This record gives sequence, C-alpha cells and structure tokens, in this order.
Amino acid sequence: GDSFDSFAPGRVTLLPGPTDVRYSFCEPTTNSSGVRALAGATGTNSLAANDLVLEAEGVPPNQFGIFAVGTAPADPVTPPASSCALCLGGSLGRLNRFQEIVASGAAGRFELDVDLTDLPLRGAYQPATPGETLYFQAWFRDSSPGVSSGLSNGVAVAVRP
Repeated sequence: GDSFDSFAPGRVTLLPGPTDVRYSFCEPTTNSSGVRALAGATGTNSLAANDLVLEAEGVPPNQFGIFAVGTAPADPVTPPASSCALCLGGSLGRLNRFQEIVASGAAGRFELDVDLTDLPLRGAYQPATPGETLYFQAWFRDSSPGVSSGLSNGVAVAVRP
C-alpha cells in the first residue's frame, strides 16, 4: 500500500484494466541526509504514451544515482556497503546508460524519463510487455560512515498497451 510519507497516491494515471498496479513496497531506511529516500512516478503506465517518469526525493544532496528495474518483487537483501535493502527480483536491470544517470542536486531529488520501449530486461534492452508489472528502486551514492550507497522504497507499475 501507499504507506510512505510522501509517496503520492494517484500520481500515475492508470489506464482501465484488471491488472492496474501502482504501489509502493520495500520500506527504506534513513540515509546520510537524515531521511528516507522515497520513490514515486508520474505520467501513465501506457506503453504507447511512453511518458512514465520515475522520481526520488530524500536522497543525499549532490549525489549520483540510477534506477534499477526488476520483473518481480523480492525479499529484502542489503547489498554490501549499502544502508538499505534491494527488493527487486526476476529479471533485473540497471538504467545506467550515460543519459540515465541522474544527480540529486542541492534539493536531494532526482527524476528520470523512462523509455518503456527500451528497458534492460531479460539480458538485453527491449520493450516492456503490456500486462507485465515492473518494479523500480532508486539506487544512489551515500556518504554515511562505512556506507557507499543507499536505496529508496520500490514502486510497481503495471504496463498497459
């Protein structure tokens, strides 16, 4: 459910259908900014419109980050030198091409226009499949002692035609 402080219900416009999903999962922990990084999305879940935007706030200021994608949720696993859990499973990919790397700036916030027709899924960049649910998390540099990265909550979006 939408249980996180600033995860805004209804910010993704869902097209009608029995498999519409847009929810938050995987509760994050506090990072070096003193708050939890929260991911959300705007736009639609339509492959044809291809206007989904992922966003993260509460990221440490002036740090680089990426979004990771999976085709399933997973039990939380904390990567080495990370302060938060990764909760993505299935086919995993990182949106880490040059144009996909984002910076949080002084506000500790970043966003990425997601190209649903060109995602790192199933071993290659390819289009999302209508009817599948994609799971995203922001992964960012962090500077807490003994930690080099952090993760946001996850956001799930069911892809429609």
